[in-house]
Amino acid sequence: MQKLIPVTVTFFVWSVHSTLAVVLLIALTAGVLITLLVSLPGWIRDSLTTSGHKKKLTSLEEERNKLQQKAEELEKSVKDLQDKLAGRSSVSEPSNSGQAATGQPQPTDAPKKS
Repeated sequence: MQKLIPVTVTFFVWSVHSTLAVVLLIALTAGVLITLLVSLPGWIRDSLTTSGHKKKLTSLEEERNKLQQKAEELEKSVKDLQDKLAGRSSVSEPSNSGQAATGQPQPTDAPKKS
């Protein structure tokens, strides 16, 4: 330490005689400690908030996975039902209203001309 100049620090009724280097070191240390103490509540709050968000994210991911599985099961069920319906349709003859088996339109009850 090169700052060996003697100084007197007076704080309210308290007075200290020391070298400039020691006073600067103590002031720097006090500033760091005060900064840490002031910042600590914010860090704790942020940590708790982050922890809560992580828990919520985990539960939402689990819910999403369950819903995806349910959607896949429902899609498979719909596909199975469509396959069943397609199988039944191919067994029975298609019947179009207004057409006979020959593909010709059937006569309808048209109003008679008077």
